[in-house]
Amino acid sequence: MDQVTKVTFLWVLIILGIALHTVLETAESLYFTTLPETPYNEGIPGEAHGIYILALMLPMLLALSTLFFKSKTFVWISLVYAALLGLLNVFHVIEDGSM
Repeated sequence: MDQVTKVTFLWVLIILGIALHTVLETAESLYFTTLPETPYNEGIPGEAHGIYILALMLPMLLALSTLFFKSKTFVWISLVYAALLGLLNVFHVIEDGSM
């Protein structure tokens, strides 16, 4: 297995982890907590859209881009983003109190 395939596979694992997290988070709010009577009268908050784009969409784009771009700059951008996403996950676990 070459390097590009390995990196793409790891990005796909990250995407699957995020998808599983989203499903579990949604299931928790649907089955174990009381939903508000009037959810988001103004629509989904902008912060939620930002988190969705940064934490869900960007890893998918990086996984796809890994197949086509092999420059050192792209590799560094991908590495830095993966490290930041990892830190975000660590802080999320600490904030959630699961640790």
